[in-house]
Amino acid sequence: MRKYMLAAWIVFTTCGLVAADGVTPAVALAPVQQCYTALPIDQAVVPVMYPAASEQLPPPSIGAPPLDGAAPVFDSGSATDVIIPPAVYPSSAWPPPANGPLCPCESVYRSTAWQLGAEFIATNSHLTAGQFGPWPDDGALALRFNLGYEDETGLGLRGRWWLFGQSVEAPVDDVDLAATTISLDFSKRLFIEETELLLGAGPAGGALSFQLSNNDESKFAGGGISVFAEVWYPLLRFERVDVGSVARGRFSLLLGEWEDDTGFVIPSTDDDNMSVAELAWGLELRRRFGFRQDKHWYLAILVEHQNWDSALMTQFTASSVGFTGTSFAIGLAY
Repeated sequence: MRKYMLAAWIVFTTCGLVAADGVTPAVALAPVQQCYTALPIDQAVVPVMYPAASEQLPPPSIGAPPLDGAAPVFDSGSATDVIIPPAVYPSSAWPPPANGPLCPCESVYRSTAWQLGAEFIATNSHLTAGQFGPWPDDGALALRFNLGYEDETGLGLRGRWWLFGQSVEAPVDDVDLAATTISLDFSKRLFIEETELLLGAGPAGGALSFQLSNNDESKFAGGGISVFAEVWYPLLRFERVDVGSVARGRFSLLLGEWEDDTGFVIPSTDDDNMSVAELAWGLELRRRFGFRQDKHWYLAILVEHQNWDSALMTQFTASSVGFTGTSFAIGLAY
């Protein structure tokens, strides 16, 4: 009997399971999860013994995995029952991360993370022939940057900035076209089986300007609100890499004013409503890393379009302003 008691004492000392009087089974059993990481994951049944509050150890109890392959569960209300990792549970996902998925049925991307991203967008601007005459099909580079934070429940806060500038040799005069938007997004990410759906809204601002060769300028600046939705769905899944389809849409409504000293582009006014609609679709590759695989970096390529429209601008330029481009994005969730 002393031999068996000595062996049991060695096992629990090695796993850090020395429990004092008053320590609940849930607290005393917390290190068991770490001990199991060293066990072969394909072991279906492993004899497990638990420390007792007194000096006497109870008889050993046998733990058995659930038949349906559910995630490991430790019963804090029992001093003898335990469910160990079943054979079907991926070794890469055990132990479950403290701030990540609790079972294989949940998305591996549900975690607390800072998010940083940049996009480089080869963009063409579009205007109908108006004061400037036929608009050239020349293009320029647009940039988009975003920085945000999201917790394990999917609630997030993100700042987003897009800017574009282009010099155009129009028939009437050389024109520098510039546009920018900035937004602060409050969002909620929903995990629907393998699909991620991000919904949100927040304050937004924007500016659009036409500057002539003599530095005279017609410029709109305003602020308002934007609403948006983004979707990601995996198409190909590998051990640490996922390739998925991504789509996003955003609508911003800005109230602002025009300032004009050109005398012929768009006259000055104190009140005008500018609507900015954005659509994008493409493919995104994600590479997971970290001990718990709850971090990832991504690469994406998307085709996107923006349309800026206001009643006053359409009246004088006979056109809304469109931006179409191909976006190359890189980012990190850490």
